[in-house]
Amino acid sequence: MKQALIIGSTVVDVTVRLPRLPVTGEDVIVESQSMSLGGCAYVCGLELDEDTGSVIRDNLEEYPEYTVYFAPGPRISFIPQGSLERMFSLSPILHLNGDEAMGYT
Repeated sequence: MKQALIIGSTVVDVTVRLPRLPVTGEDVIVESQSMSLGGCAYVCGLELDEDTGSVIRDNLEEYPEYTVYFAPGPRISFIPQGSLERMFSLSPILHLNGDEAMGYT
Protein backbone atom coordinates (compact mmCIF):
# COMPACT_ATOMS: atom_id res chain seq x y z
CA MET A 1 0.00 0.00 0.00
CA LYS A 2 1.23 3.48 -0.81
CA GLN A 3 1.82 5.90 2.02
CA ALA A 4 -1.10 8.24 2.67
CA LEU A 5 -1.79 11.30 4.75
CA ILE A 6 -5.52 11.57 5.50
CA ILE A 7 -7.06 14.88 6.50
CA GLY A 8 -10.83 14.87 6.66
CA SER A 9 -13.84 16.23 8.43
CA THR A 10 -17.43 15.23 8.96
CA VAL A 11 -18.51 17.69 6.29
CA VAL A 12 -16.26 16.92 3.34
CA ASP A 13 -13.16 14.88 2.57
CA VAL A 14 -10.71 16.17 -0.02
CA THR A 15 -8.30 13.62 -1.44
CA VAL A 16 -5.20 15.15 -2.97
CA ARG A 17 -2.73 12.98 -4.89
CA LEU A 18 0.89 14.07 -4.69
CA PRO A 19 4.01 12.43 -6.07
CA ARG A 20 5.40 12.67 -2.52
CA LEU A 21 4.93 14.68 0.65
CA PRO A 22 6.82 17.99 0.63
CA VAL A 23 9.57 18.81 3.06
CA THR A 24 9.42 22.01 5.09
CA GLY A 25 9.36 25.08 2.84
CA GLU A 26 8.88 23.09 -0.37
CA ASP A 27 5.94 23.12 -2.78
CA VAL A 28 4.80 19.96 -4.56
CA ILE A 29 2.51 20.03 -7.59
CA VAL A 30 -0.82 18.26 -7.06
CA GLU A 31 -1.44 15.37 -9.47
CA SER A 32 -5.19 15.22 -8.84
CA GLN A 33 -7.85 16.18 -6.34
CA SER A 34 -11.29 14.78 -5.53
CA MET A 35 -13.97 15.76 -3.07
CA SER A 36 -16.44 13.54 -1.27
CA LEU A 37 -19.24 14.83 0.91
CA GLY A 38 -19.24 13.26 4.34
CA GLY A 39 -21.57 10.42 5.18
CA CYS A 40 -21.37 11.03 8.88
CA ALA A 41 -22.23 13.63 11.49
CA TYR A 42 -20.39 14.85 14.57
CA VAL A 43 -22.55 16.11 17.45
CA CYS A 44 -21.33 17.54 20.73
CA GLY A 45 -23.29 17.76 23.97
CA LEU A 46 -23.42 21.56 23.87
CA GLU A 47 -25.31 21.45 20.58
CA LEU A 48 -28.03 19.29 22.11
CA ASP A 49 -28.53 21.82 24.90
CA GLU A 50 -29.18 24.64 22.45
CA ASP A 51 -32.70 25.53 21.31
CA THR A 52 -31.83 23.92 17.97
CA GLY A 53 -30.89 20.57 19.57
CA SER A 54 -34.20 19.03 18.55
CA VAL A 55 -33.63 20.15 14.95
CA ILE A 56 -30.30 18.32 14.93
CA ARG A 57 -31.84 15.14 16.34
CA ASP A 58 -34.80 15.32 13.92
CA ASN A 59 -32.44 15.68 10.96
CA LEU A 60 -30.21 12.81 12.04
CA GLU A 61 -33.23 10.54 12.43
CA GLU A 62 -34.15 11.24 8.79
CA TYR A 63 -30.78 9.84 7.63
CA PRO A 64 -30.22 6.58 9.51
CA GLU A 65 -27.59 5.52 6.97
CA TYR A 66 -25.17 8.15 8.33
CA THR A 67 -22.66 7.25 10.99
CA VAL A 68 -23.09 9.54 14.00
CA TYR A 69 -20.15 10.48 16.21
CA PHE A 70 -21.46 11.76 19.52
CA ALA A 71 -19.16 13.65 21.88
CA PRO A 72 -21.35 14.67 24.82
CA GLY A 73 -18.36 15.68 26.93
CA PRO A 74 -18.80 16.28 30.64
CA ARG A 75 -22.36 17.46 29.94
CA ILE A 76 -23.47 13.84 29.43
CA SER A 77 -24.75 13.77 33.02
CA PHE A 78 -26.83 16.92 32.44
CA ILE A 79 -28.36 16.25 29.02
CA PRO A 80 -32.05 15.33 29.47
CA GLN A 81 -32.58 11.57 29.39
CA GLY A 82 -35.03 11.84 26.46
CA SER A 83 -32.41 13.62 24.36
CA LEU A 84 -29.80 10.99 25.20
CA GLU A 85 -32.18 8.15 24.39
CA ARG A 86 -32.88 9.65 20.96
CA MET A 87 -29.17 10.04 20.31
CA PHE A 88 -28.38 6.52 21.54
CA SER A 89 -31.14 5.11 19.29
CA LEU A 90 -28.99 6.24 16.34
CA SER A 91 -26.25 3.81 17.49
CA PRO A 92 -23.61 6.54 17.61
CA ILE A 93 -19.90 6.06 18.08
CA LEU A 94 -19.29 7.70 21.44
CA HIS A 95 -16.36 10.00 22.03
CA LEU A 96 -15.75 10.19 25.79
CA ASN A 97 -12.71 10.34 28.01
CA GLY A 98 -12.39 7.99 30.99
CA ASP A 99 -13.76 10.46 33.55
CA GLU A 100 -16.81 11.26 31.41
CA ALA A 101 -17.55 7.58 30.82
CA MET A 102 -17.16 6.63 34.48
CA GLY A 103 -19.22 9.64 35.63
CA TYR A 104 -22.12 8.60 33.42
CA THR A 105 -22.14 4.86 34.12
